[in-house]
Amino acid sequence: MKGNPYNNPFWNETALFKTDRGNASRVSICWKGALKNTERGEWHGTKMSLYGHDPNGLGEIKVSASESLGKDDAGFQFKEAELEEYEQKQWWKTDMMPKALRHNSGHDGSHTFITHEFIDSIINKRKPKVDVYEAIAYTAPGIVAHESALKGGEWLEIPNFD
Repeated sequence: MKGNPYNNPFWNETALFKTDRGNASRVSICWKGALKNTERGEWHGTKMSLYGHDPNGLGEIKVSASESLGKDDAGFQFKEAELEEYEQKQWWKTDMMPKALRHNSGHDGSHTFITHEFIDSIINKRKPKVDVYEAIAYTAPGIVAHESALKGGEWLEIPNFD
């Protein structure tokens, strides 16, 4: 990655986070490798998980732990998974959006909602739902994670900007 405008030495990065409640999350970005081009969210739980849309042909899938027990290849018991297709409504196609904003803006249409909310808050003289503090809360973890990668994976505190 030498010579890029960001002076970023990494093609791929994975961030491990621990929340203030002790929960863990992982975020990865991979730009180079033997990879399928995709952007999707995955939420893993003990009773249910949700896999977001994958642009390579896989739709959303809800996975629930059933009461049926199975065994893995080592003989350990586990609750078998029940797979269910899940159709995430494309809210940007509905009358929740003015007609001029009913188009896929990337990230499954979220950009049109953020734009509409911000403009509506100005017109109606109110605080937007995604204000500067909320935006920083979304952005700061990635910046701190990158700084951690530059320091060999050192655990760093993410500041609270409230």
